[in-house]
Amino acid sequence: AFDAVRTWTPLSWGTESAFLTLNPGNDDLGPERSREVEAGFESAILNDRLTIDFTAYHQRTADALLSVNTAPSAGDWASQLQNVGELRNRGIEVSVNGSLIRNANYQWDVGVNYSSNESEVVSLGGAPEFGTGGGTRIAEGYPVPVVRGDRILNPDEKAPIEYEQNHFYGPNTPTTIVTPSTTITLPGQILITARGEYQEGHFVQDGATTWSALTGAPLPPCFDAYVDIDAGNLDNLTAMERAWCVRENHRSGFYVYPADFFKLRELSLQVPVTRFVPGSTRSTLTVSGRNLFRWVKDEFRGWDPEAGGWNSSNSFASQIWENPAPGKILTASLRVSF
Repeated sequence: AFDAVRTWTPLSWGTESAFLTLNPGNDDLGPERSREVEAGFESAILNDRLTIDFTAYHQRTADALLSVNTAPSAGDWASQLQNVGELRNRGIEVSVNGSLIRNANYQWDVGVNYSSNESEVVSLGGAPEFGTGGGTRIAEGYPVPVVRGDRILNPDEKAPIEYEQNHFYGPNTPTTIVTPSTTITLPGQILITARGEYQEGHFVQDGATTWSALTGAPLPPCFDAYVDIDAGNLDNLTAMERAWCVRENHRSGFYVYPADFFKLRELSLQVPVTRFVPGSTRSTLTVSGRNLFRWVKDEFRGWDPEAGGWNSSNSFASQIWENPAPGKILTASLRVSF
C-alpha cells in the first residue's frame, strides 16, 4: 500500500545522527494488468474408473510490478517497485486418476498430476535488465526470472579454468512438475499409499556454498582436492576443483546447478487393529514416512535443491541458503474409538 511513498530510516555515525532512504518512492506507480485465456475439459469414463482434467492457459501482464534496483548515483541503494514492461506465461495442467483394480477384496488406484509453465519477459519498456537477487535477473527474451552466472566450460579437464561470463542458465522456477500417486486397498481394509514429486527445468544459485568459499570454509566436495592443494600439486586438479577449492579463484557464478529432483514425498501403511484393542469400535494403526528417497542430477553439488528460500526483496527469486530442507520423517499413530 505504501510502495509509492518515499520513506526514510534513521542511523548514527559516532555521535552524529542522520537518515538514509528506506524506500525511494515512485509517484508514477500503478496497478499491473493481466489478460488470460484459459480453456479445458473434464471427463469421466469407464463407469467413472478413469477421470481426466485438462487446462491450458495463456497470460500476458502489462505494466508488470517488479522491484528494480535504483542507481547508487541517485543516492539510493534500495530497490523500488516499478511498472516495467510486459510479461507472458503459458502452460498446461493435467490430472489423470484411474482404478486399475476394483473388486470386493482389492482396489488399486493410481493418479498423476502434470503441470508446465513457460514464462518470458516480452518487453521492459526500454529499461535495462536488472538483478533480482540470488543470481537472478529480469532480462528481455528470458524467463521470469532467469539465473545468470559464470559457466565453467571445461569442468572435468585437468587444466586452467575456462569460463563464460554472464551465462544465462535458464529459469529459476520449475518448468515441469509431475506428482504421481497410488493407493492400494488389501483385504481387511489395509491401505498402502504413496506419493512422489518430480520437478525439472530450473536452475538455482547455491548462496550457502558461495559464502563458505568466500570466507575460506572447507567445502565437502573439495576434501580430496585439498590434499593436492596443500602439497602444491595444482596440476592434479580439474578446472571445477580449481574453481571451487582454490579461494583465489572464487566467483559466485560458479555455484549454479540444475535443480531437477524427484522425491518420495509420502509412503504410508494403515492397518485396522480393532480386534487387538478390547472394547473399541474402531482402532487404526498408521505408519508413514516422508521424503524417504531423493534423486538429483550429478551436476547438483549442494545439500538439497529445497534447502533455500525466496529472496527477501523479490518473492519470485529463490536460491539455496542456510535454510534446512524438508527432512526425512517417520511417524506412527494409533487411533482408537470407543
